[in-house]
Amino acid sequence: MGYSVGMVSDVGGLAQPEARLAGHLVELLGDRNMSALSVALAPLVRASGPRSPAGVLYGGVLRWLVCAIAEVVVARLGVPEEGEVFVFKVRSSHGRRLGVDELPESGGRVLRSVNALLAGDRPAVRAQLAAAEREPDLVVRAETVVAALVWVDALLDARTPVFPDPPPR
Repeated sequence: MGYSVGMVSDVGGLAQPEARLAGHLVELLGDRNMSALSVALAPLVRASGPRSPAGVLYGGVLRWLVCAIAEVVVARLGVPEEGEVFVFKVRSSHGRRLGVDELPESGGRVLRSVNALLAGDRPAVRAQLAAAEREPDLVVRAETVVAALVWVDALLDARTPVFPDPPPR
């Protein structure tokens, strides 16, 4: 089974700064408060590098969001059976299946990160997130976080049973 990662957003009963900020961003998107979301994202994506405090925060927020996506998938669908893995597939608004390379870099990174996390491929997750942290283009940095936020929001709003039904055997 591939998926085995839990979110570490609550250590010792206190949410880490990355988790607090990510949760705040999810809430702003859920409330459709785009002006406040823009204000909150601006300093996060302007980080001067992965070693700066804001750069570390950017990576932590993105990591938290990717883990949140995987956690919601498993919470909604259950744990995959032995030998199975979850794989996200994206379709265009016209129903055409899109390959990960057809997505913008930001969405592709999020999709590759989540798929790797659900498959238990930790080195691939780390590589994707590290590439996102090193991204020099501020627009791509912002789009990457927004893509992850949109996925979390959409998954939280998806109509699925509270407790997954076991698949037919």
